[in-house]
Amino acid sequence: MLAKTIQVRGLTVDVKKLRSEKLDEKWNKILESRPHSILFSFGTMFKSIYMPESYKQNFVKVMKSFQNVTFIWKYESEETSFSQGAENIVFSKWIPQTALLADSRLSAFLTHGGLGSVNELSYLGKPAILCPLFGEQPGLDFLTSIVLLTLLVIYFAIKTITDILAKKLKQD
Repeated sequence: MLAKTIQVRGLTVDVKKLRSEKLDEKWNKILESRPHSILFSFGTMFKSIYMPESYKQNFVKVMKSFQNVTFIWKYESEETSFSQGAENIVFSKWIPQTALLADSRLSAFLTHGGLGSVNELSYLGKPAILCPLFGEQPGLDFLTSIVLLTLLVIYFAIKTITDILAKKLKQD
């Protein structure tokens, strides 16, 4: 950081562009397949393929328990045998993250809380489940193993969001 320099977050965000991104037919079908959908991505620095097998299986257990939710998991490999029987999980090496976040059919975002994701979330107003992992969240990285290993935390976060959205839909 240069002397006399002040960081201003979000200054480079083009809100009009962010809100105008559209999804192609593939992603539209995915979002239409269930009443709720949750995007699951830990950004570009932390790749899900390097997650311990037990963590992946724990996430899958939680996701399988929400049959009314489609989970879109940014996963960097074709090898997804750990998720056998989980029909509500869509794996993709690449995702149109900003277009998904801008779409009203996406219910929430499960993320590591990186700067880029947090900026997008703040401008698009999408609910998020933050799972801090490392350096971008100073002082919080010690929580990583606790959060990743605690199925109940993830389960109740997802349940809370889907319950709130279900109530809102009934009111509208």
